[in-house]
Amino acid sequence: MLGYLLPALLIAASPVASQTVYGVRAPAPAGYDRAAGQRTTQTHLERLIRLNTQNPPGNERITALYFDSVFRGIPGIETRVLDVGEGRANFVARLRATRPTRKPVLIMGHMDVVGADTSKWETNPFEPTIRDGYLYGRGAIDDKGMLAAATTALVHLARQRDRLTRDIIFLATAAEEGGPPVGIDWVLANHPELVGDAEFALNEGGRIRVEDGTIRTVNIQTTEKVAYNVIATAKGPSGHGSVPLPDNALAALARAAVHVHKHRFPARLNETTRLYFNRLASIEKDLEMRAAMQRIGSATDSTAINQAAEVLSRNPLYNAVLRTGASLTILQGGIRNNVIPSDGRATFNVRVLPGEDVTEVVREMNRVGGESQVTFTLNGQPEQSPPPSPVTTELFRAMESSAKVMAPQTTVIPFMSTGATDGAALRAGEFRRMASSPCRFPWRTSCACTATMSVCRCLRSDGPRSICTASFRQLPASRLRMIRNRLQAAHLALALGLALAYLFNRQRDVTSSPGATHGQPTGTDLRTSFGGCGLLGYGLHIQPEPRVSCG
Repeated sequence: MLGYLLPALLIAASPVASQTVYGVRAPAPAGYDRAAGQRTTQTHLERLIRLNTQNPPGNERITALYFDSVFRGIPGIETRVLDVGEGRANFVARLRATRPTRKPVLIMGHMDVVGADTSKWETNPFEPTIRDGYLYGRGAIDDKGMLAAATTALVHLARQRDRLTRDIIFLATAAEEGGPPVGIDWVLANHPELVGDAEFALNEGGRIRVEDGTIRTVNIQTTEKVAYNVIATAKGPSGHGSVPLPDNALAALARAAVHVHKHRFPARLNETTRLYFNRLASIEKDLEMRAAMQRIGSATDSTAINQAAEVLSRNPLYNAVLRTGASLTILQGGIRNNVIPSDGRATFNVRVLPGEDVTEVVREMNRVGGESQVTFTLNGQPEQSPPPSPVTTELFRAMESSAKVMAPQTTVIPFMSTGATDGAALRAGEFRRMASSPCRFPWRTSCACTATMSVCRCLRSDGPRSICTASFRQLPASRLRMIRNRLQAAHLALALGLALAYLFNRQRDVTSSPGATHGQPTGTDLRTSFGGCGLLGYGLHIQPEPRVSCG
């Protein structure tokens, strides 16, 4: 299910110098008023931003009630507010096709947002502010823009439900940004009947790369790493700072932390990452990198894999894709500046490759740490890695072919996210899930682009058709301390939702038209624990809507 209709939500002021507009253009589908859709989506987005759902504490119930007020009473849409207490809630709406012949499609997004440090904002993060073609507000991309667009889409599709061959399920979850498991896991455990019959699920994730004026790759997320926290605890004698002690607990902790920080876990490949490097090689300009990608994409022996991985690991993202990684995120210790403490703690955020045993990873961290005073332990319990979404499905092939229609020169690549999303829970439940969502990609090139592209093809009564959507967002280098989110951030869910009627209906001519911009990366991440991509703030400049046909 993917979008067919994505216009720019604002017409920009003058473009930033040296920036180029990228995108696709096509006429709006019959019966759809694009301008009205833009206005409605903007209104939903602004209202959602005003609902403070910082996690913690979450307070997602206020957003769930907002969605219920929008959808309730619309013919064909059933709604449920799933209250889990203490202000937390999930929300489900189901648009019933008049004559469904196939299983539903699930569109999902999360209602909670990460906390906003107001000292680093020039505007109120919970009061949407438009300045110079930018919309400033917490959650405009992650993930309220997606939800706003999906809301507009579902209302529009409800008017055409006699054309649908599938039901459409809209799921807005709590607690995606962390905390107690009251979000997607709670929904699947307590109300599987509301979403469990979906054949496909689409969620945030994936990336688009724009380089040197060309849309180079469309990365479709098919799997992701598994996130854990590992705690290093150091013990030693306490004393006065005037008498240095050789077995100082904090000194031992520092040595062990450095050892683990420098350690590289073994490089391992799966179906997704092997194909990722194989296809990426076709557009890589650096000859040494290209050769390494080609070798690792086909190598079967460990020597060849390690040699290629040594070259690829010079790029931090490639290094993270190739192996399990441990990032030092928190150091704790000491009570006074003149007291040697008896203990200290360090937290490592560990992202484990699918299929690897985290207990073995922790055992290796203890070995590498090499300090008898320091012990590494897993915080929590091991989880089973969900299987990847296959790259051979009808869904993936449709996304691939539609991307080629929209951007003929692009290379479509299956992608393993180094972050974490709610999609893992769906894969564990054997949903066929693909994802594409806005996340900054730290490419070495002078121009970085973040975007979304989501496409789906399903058999309708008159045969296969594909729906596609894409939008490309720019990241200007200015205002590094500002969280900047363009109104067009709402495009993804609109793409997901509005596409549904045209994915599964009887209409013969279906086209797509999202918008796109690009620019320089802002350079500084404003958040380090973003589920899925690791960046909270984007500066997204709005340009007039680009065009491309999509069949």
